[in-house]
Amino acid sequence: MATRSRSAVRASKGTKKSARRAPSSAAMRVRICVDFSTYPDNTPLGPTYVQGGFTFKQLAATPVMFANATGGQIGLQFPDGGLDVKLPAATRRATMVFGTFAGPVQIEARMGSTIVSSQTVNTNNTYQNIVISNPSPFSRLLFKGGHNEAILVRICVDLYLCDVKRGR
Repeated sequence: MATRSRSAVRASKGTKKSARRAPSSAAMRVRICVDFSTYPDNTPLGPTYVQGGFTFKQLAATPVMFANATGGQIGLQFPDGGLDVKLPAATRRATMVFGTFAGPVQIEARMGSTIVSSQTVNTNNTYQNIVISNPSPFSRLLFKGGHNEAILVRICVDLYLCDVKRGR
């Protein structure tokens, strides 16, 4: 059985009224995030790192991914060969604070090996809020490129829990 923090319970209660209006939206939303900004600069985190139900796996042997301070933020810097992020559960929406500092990064949303959406992101030496949203659920995000200088500061997924008492 999944457990939620008190803050997650409080946050989801705000959606309860709207959930009652339409049976299709009876599920409570829970947001799960991993934030790399709390790590000291240059903390090694690879080749595989697990937190909050997320698994971060670098796809190239070197350089090893690490927490890096760049542009006033600290985030997970990963190799050009790629980063595979397994999400805690399948979702239709992921948000992130992400920066590219040496070139574009292709982000693919996948369900197993099937690509459900793909986009190329180039933030030009800044951090931006990136949203991956798709009608088909996805369970992984695959990042490729960035010339070893792409940085993921925070990633969040929205999951929906059914109302067990009402059988939804």
